[in-house]
Amino acid sequence: MSAVALVTYRAQPQLTSDDHLLVKPLLTQGIEVVALPWDVPHADWSWFDAVVVRSTWDYHLRPGPFAAWIAYLEAHQINLWNPPAVLRWNMDKAYLLELDRQGVPIVPTLLLPQGEQPSLAAVLDQAGWTRAVIKPAVGASGDGARSVTLADAAESQSSLDHLLAHSAVLVQPFMPQIQDGEWSMIFFQGRYSHAVLKRPAPDGLFVQHERGGTWQAQRPPAGLVDQAAAVLGVAQALHPDCPLLYARVDGILVDGRLRLMELELIEPDLYLGGDPEAAGRFAEAICGTVRRSRPAPGLRQMAFV
Repeated sequence: MSAVALVTYRAQPQLTSDDHLLVKPLLTQGIEVVALPWDVPHADWSWFDAVVVRSTWDYHLRPGPFAAWIAYLEAHQINLWNPPAVLRWNMDKAYLLELDRQGVPIVPTLLLPQGEQPSLAAVLDQAGWTRAVIKPAVGASGDGARSVTLADAAESQSSLDHLLAHSAVLVQPFMPQIQDGEWSMIFFQGRYSHAVLKRPAPDGLFVQHERGGTWQAQRPPAGLVDQAAAVLGVAQALHPDCPLLYARVDGILVDGRLRLMELELIEPDLYLGGDPEAAGRFAEAICGTVRRSRPAPGLRQMAFV
């Protein structure tokens, strides 16, 4: 029996209901699933044939320790997915600007360096944006994100100053197309699997379920999957030695074309429950990582040293 760790976090150490859908198809393939928080003390990660990052939903609150955990597994040649270099790159949303330089259509983005104290009004005025969104460059689940306007920039200045004291900050124009929905297209080993359309509450900003958003499994418009695959191809070209186990391409339609909001390569919800065959496809992809790893030992006992 082989074993795979699906990595969680200590506040919610067990598998999410979505990731629990992987247990049966992996067990059918002779692979045991263990849920394990990334920062559990003294875990022997070498016990696993593969370590798959799933619901590490506090990494953005502790980016230093999380990066150190990645480095530890990398130094000990643990079979970590997605690969360490990709996880590090994707932690900081400044990757959007790198994709932009490579020709990927993104939502317009300004990066304000940590520690600076620019005038929010001046930033918005110079960009020509009357409404915008500010968010930490290292962030997840909408934490720290806020909608601001040129009219209330003075009142919102303290929010920007607070973010910049702890992180670089992205400033993006508010995109009204978000009300039509944000597409999330999911890929396993570079191959398209399924998609969902996420919508915020009326007049809202956030598409996350815990912030009032909703989602629905839906077939993307013609050509949209190819555009998402092209985004993924650019990211893969930037990391040619780091094949991707999973990826989620998030974007909105602007004039019929995909504008990238985020490329999720660390701990995205993969909406496995949105397609009856999605969990099986992901399980098969995980099996591929196990087959390429070391031969599975015989009788093993999990070690916490």
